[in-house]
Amino acid sequence: MKNLLFLLLTFFTLSCCNKDDDKPIAEIDKLPPVTQTGANTFGCLLDGQAFLPSGGINPLDCVYQFVNGGGYYFVLQGSKRDSANNSLFLALSTENVQIFANQSYIFKNQFYTDRRT
Repeated sequence: MKNLLFLLLTFFTLSCCNKDDDKPIAEIDKLPPVTQTGANTFGCLLDGQAFLPSGGINPLDCVYQFVNGGGYYFVLQGSKRDSANNSLFLALSTENVQIFANQSYIFKNQFYTDRRT
């Protein structure tokens, strides 16, 4: 009776395995869902690879401010470490552009790789 119980338990345990876990996830599917609610999420494809800010003190930062009478500035920046432990930073910014709802804007982009470990 114990052998039968052991065999049934083993069978049910092994039948619960899911081979779908071994399938690779597409890079675009690694990105957070699209929102327009200020959910404090950010992700993009960078050279075809998912870029998701992570680690560090402030991996995601977004600022829109009026600076000393010099105009409005917007900066969205994210950072993370890659598999080789390099720091990666990605930033989108405007200089002296007041931002309004329902408008399109062209951003300057910057990519910087810090090779220090």
